[in-house]
Amino acid sequence: FYMQTEIEYEYMKERLQQLDNELLNVAANNLIITPKVHLSFNHDEISEIKEIVNERFKPDVLAIDPLRNIFSSEYGNENDNSAMLFFLQKTLEKLRSAVNPDACIVLTHHTKKLSKKMLEEDPFQGLSGAGSLRGFYSTGMVMFAHDEESSVRQIVFELRNGERVQNKLVDKINGHWQLME
Repeated sequence: FYMQTEIEYEYMKERLQQLDNELLNVAANNLIITPKVHLSFNHDEISEIKEIVNERFKPDVLAIDPLRNIFSSEYGNENDNSAMLFFLQKTLEKLRSAVNPDACIVLTHHTKKLSKKMLEEDPFQGLSGAGSLRGFYSTGMVMFAHDEESSVRQIVFELRNGERVQNKLVDKINGHWQLME
């Protein structure tokens, strides 16, 4: 279940049409993508999402893109660690429990402005509500550009459990992201 809150229907449709037919066939029976939605994840909205999702299947993955657009100001400021943690526990965990308690939650989240030095030292500090997010997830990834003039991006991983994953460099070549050796 992919709930995105930024991209309009026509642009999402255009992106999906760029996928190969095999992947589209798999997605047709195994993926729900919302058009741009505006939600605050209150009790009624979580119940509505549960009904929509459970009509088709029990999802293994709940993707929210981006977290910032569903964060409700009733919890406070998204940069406030306590407000962010309370929001995550009261909404995302509630949604997971309603839809599939064993589901993985994937969040995308914008970053705040950091100096290059701070970004290189600890890119995860760039996440709004960073302290509480880091306590909530089991795996985090941050993608950023070292050089604004280059299309190469670095991906840095942070795992709560398991062996460390080495940083990766990727580049968009002919419209597709590729791992750089």
